[in-house]
Amino acid sequence: MNDTSIAKKMSCGRTKAEAVVTDVLSPNAIEEVIKKLKNGGNLLHFSLHTDASNKGNWKMFPLAVQFFTSENGVVNKVIDFVENPDESAEGIVKMIQSSLENVGLSLDHVSAFSADNTNVNYGIHNSVFTKLRDANSEILCGNCHAHIIHNTMKKALDKLSVDVENVVLKVYSFFSTSAKRRESLKNVSEFCEVEFHEILRHVVTRWLSLNPAITRLLQNWVPLKSYLISIGEDCPRHLKALLRLTEDADGVEQEADIVEVYLLFCNNVMSLFEEKVKMLEKNVTTSVDLYSIMDSFLRRLIQRRDDGFYGYLTRQKLQRHLMLMLPGRSLQPS
Repeated sequence: MNDTSIAKKMSCGRTKAEAVVTDVLSPNAIEEVIKKLKNGGNLLHFSLHTDASNKGNWKMFPLAVQFFTSENGVVNKVIDFVENPDESAEGIVKMIQSSLENVGLSLDHVSAFSADNTNVNYGIHNSVFTKLRDANSEILCGNCHAHIIHNTMKKALDKLSVDVENVVLKVYSFFSTSAKRRESLKNVSEFCEVEFHEILRHVVTRWLSLNPAITRLLQNWVPLKSYLISIGEDCPRHLKALLRLTEDADGVEQEADIVEVYLLFCNNVMSLFEEKVKMLEKNVTTSVDLYSIMDSFLRRLIQRRDDGFYGYLTRQKLQRHLMLMLPGRSLQPS
């Protein structure tokens, strides 16, 4: 820092930086949040948010609050970050109560509770939410709607004939462990006159990582397919099965093409899922907005289904695939 003569004379390594953050900045930041919540003696109502996070063999629980002020609008702040090995509903509730008491707050002014849609959080009989309701019957349930959308998408993908998620994972795994394979794919892309794009990693617990990974596969699809066919027996059997590659040249064209159709279909439909998750994750989104977001999401899905709209490229590739499977048959868009 160069804004003061005192700061210029100080060096700040890891130990000093940690001490400044934990002993000075953090307490001051929390104090400012509590001052706003107490609002000069007229305590504001606020919603609570928490989620278990693994740090090695540590189980950490951040505790965040959301409230509204006329000066700042919707405010989201973290007021505590607690290590708590007890993941039971009772253990989490005790942690929440203790954290609130430490900063001079209580459950009496909590308006809603938000967390992952797990049984420990929202079970009917013995959960964090039911125990919080025992202490304050006015607390509303703030399920994670982004989690609901994510789970819906995963359930829907399980119904497809092609395991799209596994295709993304296996292709990334094949190229991420070998610089030689990556370089070979780049060379094939250059030969096919297709711009090379890095294969992206998909993390199964991340809500927004699958569709960008599918997009990247589609960008590399022609050179990717050509490269895997060209290496013959060096292509893993499970990858051949997933991509439906065969030794017969005509078979390769037909089978691999249907995998691309499924990727295009998912890429098109999942863009809507992705859009709604991003809307739900905005800091300005409140419980008032949830119904309109989820209702419009459902309506758009139904509309796409009724219209048979899954993207121009999806329809085009599907027609080509069917024409390969049924030579001589003319297929026109409905």
